[in-house]
Amino acid sequence: MIFERIDRFLANSEWIQLFPNALNFHLPRIKSDHIPLLLVTSPQSVSPSTRPFRCERVWLKEPGFLNLAEVAWKEYSSASQGLNLIRGRALE
Repeated sequence: MIFERIDRFLANSEWIQLFPNALNFHLPRIKSDHIPLLLVTSPQSVSPSTRPFRCERVWLKEPGFLNLAEVAWKEYSSASQGLNLIRGRALE
């Protein structure tokens, strides 16, 4: 079995000079063996040092975590607000 990564962007030096802050994102894979890519040529804010938030499986064993997640999804109008609540509590 051979695995090759064909899901990528290519750019030459002229393009990079035109779009020095361009970012690419690997989106979730859905019903395909390819990963969709999103190219943002003019990002609103560039913060390469921030890591994406990931829920750790061990948190599911913590008392109160499931309640916290339920409150976050019910009380906040957007997923990002709910994740911010969970992220803040998880880092405490």
